[in-house]
Amino acid sequence: MHPSVGIALALVSAASWAVGSTIYKRLGRDVPAIGLNLVTSLLGMVLLAAATIAGGGPHLPGSAPWMLALSGVVGITVGDTLFFLALGRLDAHAVVTLTMLAPVLTIGLAVAGLGERPAPFAWLGIALVLGGVGAVLSGQLRASAPALARRGLGYGLGAVVAMAAGTVLAKVGMRDTSALDATLVRVGAGTLGLAAVAAVRGGLVRALAPCVRPSVLPTLLAGVAVVTLGGFWALHASLQAIDVAVAATLHATEPLFILPIAAAWLGERVTWRSIGGAAASVCGVALLYLA
Repeated sequence: MHPSVGIALALVSAASWAVGSTIYKRLGRDVPAIGLNLVTSLLGMVLLAAATIAGGGPHLPGSAPWMLALSGVVGITVGDTLFFLALGRLDAHAVVTLTMLAPVLTIGLAVAGLGERPAPFAWLGIALVLGGVGAVLSGQLRASAPALARRGLGYGLGAVVAMAAGTVLAKVGMRDTSALDATLVRVGAGTLGLAAVAAVRGGLVRALAPCVRPSVLPTLLAGVAVVTLGGFWALHASLQAIDVAVAATLHATEPLFILPIAAAWLGERVTWRSIGGAAASVCGVALLYLA
């Protein structure tokens, strides 16, 4: 595969995630966050299981399944649910830009827990991410109802913490495991956790019922297809042609794609502050990966 194709696929992945986030934002108006997360995780698990079986897996040595399962509960059950809750209270472009904090927090956790040491140049990237996210969120807090925005910000920050913790746990658990097998275990554990939460909060049927309505299901299936095929598959395919750092950097351009999509489809008000903050955050993430 030519490197230019890999670059294009990485950008397709970023755009797909932006479209998927916009679809989930629209669905969040009619579907509870726990039900939306549970259905998307169930469908994703089915696709991953089929791919794993086709590849002759899974192969999970030692204690890897337990660590990966824990990372799935933290990152998917907790992190993704908080992400959907944030989407219901903040603009989609603000939530996606907020997730740019995840690489920064992941670095902090890796330094504290794994003894890793980021390159000096990475600190400039961290400063750009923090400044860019701060610019976007300060504008969001002024433009939205203060109480609702603060609640959404709390959910978003909680999602970032859970996602970063899940990433670090996954890194520890997949040292001797393939990425596909590790992803299947993570998604499976996260889905079981979501099912347990739904059962405790009022039952699985109550959580799933809004998702299978004729007015919701086609859009939900479209969102899952876009994220799974355009997001996951395109990103992994790009890794066959370009370096991981380059692919990850291009994938981090998602906030730039979601700005025009959210403005056109959701009617969100996009300011120059939002554009500048999103661009600064993307540049900061690029520096983190390339450093």
